[in-house]
Amino acid sequence: MVKTNWKTKALLFVLFAVAYVFFYILPNFRPIFPPVMLPQTWFDSGPFLPWTFLIYLSDYACIFLAIAVLQGEPF
Repeated sequence: MVKTNWKTKALLFVLFAVAYVFFYILPNFRPIFPPVMLPQTWFDSGPFLPWTFLIYLSDYACIFLAIAVLQGEPF
C-alpha cells in the first residue's frame, strides 16, 4: 500500500476548506431562498448547556482526523 504524503493531505485540507466556505459560509450571506424559522420541538425547549458546543465542534475534528490518518491514495 502506498503511503499518503503530507502534500496530498494538505491538498485535501485546502479542498475541504474551499468547499466549506463555498457551501456553508457564503450561503449565510447570500441565501437563495428567504430564511424560515423552524418550529421548536420539545428538545429545543430544554436548558442550554454551554459545554455542548464540544459536540458541535467534534464534527469538524472528525473531518480533520480522517484526513490526518489517511494511509492510501485518496483518488
